[in-house]
Amino acid sequence: MRTKNRILGALVAMLSVSVLCVPSVYAQVCSPKQHQTELQYLRRLSLDLRGEMPSVKELKAVVEQGHVTEAMIDNMLSSTGFVHQVREYHRNLLWPNVTNLTLSNGNWRFGGNGTSVPYYLTSLGRKQRYRGYNARCLNEPAKFDSNGNITCKQETLKDRNGKPYTLCREGYVKIKPYWAPDKEYKFCAYDAQQAESAKHTNGRTYNCGESTAPKGCGCGPNMRYCMTNTVQAQLTKDLGEQLLRFVQNIIDKKQPYTNVITGKSLQINGRLSHYLRYQTKAGGIFINKEQNYSVPALKYSEGTRWVETQRKQLHAGVLTLPGFLLKFSANRSRANRFYNAFLCKAFQAPSSGLPPASDRCHDEPNLMKRCGCKYCHQSVEPAAAYWGRWMESGLAPLNLDTYPTFDDVCAGSSGRNNSNCRRFYLVTPGHPDEDPYRGKLRAYLFATPEMAKNIEQGPIGIAQKSIDSGAFGQCAATNVWQWLMGHAPYSQQSNIITKLAEQFKNGKYSFSQLAKAVVMSPEYKQGRLLNQ
Repeated sequence: MRTKNRILGALVAMLSVSVLCVPSVYAQVCSPKQHQTELQYLRRLSLDLRGEMPSVKELKAVVEQGHVTEAMIDNMLSSTGFVHQVREYHRNLLWPNVTNLTLSNGNWRFGGNGTSVPYYLTSLGRKQRYRGYNARCLNEPAKFDSNGNITCKQETLKDRNGKPYTLCREGYVKIKPYWAPDKEYKFCAYDAQQAESAKHTNGRTYNCGESTAPKGCGCGPNMRYCMTNTVQAQLTKDLGEQLLRFVQNIIDKKQPYTNVITGKSLQINGRLSHYLRYQTKAGGIFINKEQNYSVPALKYSEGTRWVETQRKQLHAGVLTLPGFLLKFSANRSRANRFYNAFLCKAFQAPSSGLPPASDRCHDEPNLMKRCGCKYCHQSVEPAAAYWGRWMESGLAPLNLDTYPTFDDVCAGSSGRNNSNCRRFYLVTPGHPDEDPYRGKLRAYLFATPEMAKNIEQGPIGIAQKSIDSGAFGQCAATNVWQWLMGHAPYSQQSNIITKLAEQFKNGKYSFSQLAKAVVMSPEYKQGRLLNQ
């Protein structure tokens, strides 16, 4: 009832003072008054800046004072509603939804319902390695020998083709997993092994948090190295939230908006802390120990607690946040999103088309020279090079001391058998022109001196360059204008955008002041009236 009265009161206040009705030869005609224009202005401001209708108190204040005051606009820009609007603005700008990603491979994800039926790993390889076939463990307590080793029941069965095979299945143990520390679940004893390391049949000792090769490796204490599909779904949501919180922190603390692409701070909650410390090496998308910041040691259960830490070398604002790096997993796509979101530019080929398929230029391995491709890639490749020391389909920086520009091992005959070489270095050239780059970090393939410099600078290089050139400020002014006006600037308004960009720079890149300049402009007050 109170809400209804509030709405009615607002309508009455607007209608009673907004218009002046005068007689006419044909009918009663209502002519606009200043109150009407100002109340409409107040409503637009409140909806755009806070996402809600103005209060009755604000409506009355405008009626009494005759206009929307600057103080009223400042209050809106200082509100939590404005922070929410800015979060949504950046959600549209950066696309932080990564819920479709798989953060680990099948070796590390559980199936089963965890109640009467034991949990089991979905990987065929891991189950077959221990049990001899694609089979679940037994739904009975596990047994161990005098040395503490798991024992299993052997069975000889036949497959669908009548071929016999030996199956050896173990029972379960009860464990309180990290994602539900107050409740015990049944886990197959093989999967629930807690060893931190184990020796493989090849004689090598492996870290169980990185490999499932040895039979002695399981999911570690409290199943820390493994995850359920539910855990994965929550982690991907947290990665998106982390990116939005990064932007929100800049707005809340009134930091320069340039920090969006240069800032070093990072917030991590309990779930992400667990993931980064224990699961990022466990197959699939991973990060190495040189993520260049300290991960706060939080419990997985502390999902609502966010702790700030500072990132170091190679990091640059949102451009190296996990949510950005995973959403745009290739360096070219990272450069493309940067151009779109922060430079208001796009890579576009000319309309002239491609030469015939028989033309030898199609065989050129260097995309900066290949016909058709070169028109975009002459700009794309230098821009993508700024992410050259970042994992593609991953989260980690490739620091020079660990990942040299050239690696002798990767250049040799054994390079193709080394997983690290295969992923980050050119080990098998596919064209004679690629031979000189064998053993080099992949980002250096066909790299010009300019690109090599970009690689070593990292994303902070392209970020700072865009700020210094004024392109970042010009694009930010354009984007905020489009957000609040509801349309891109018209060609005849280019001088207005240039002026806004200059004010933005002179105002130490205050995002709220940029928004204020737009909503206080005559174009905002008058233009939106015409659009209604």
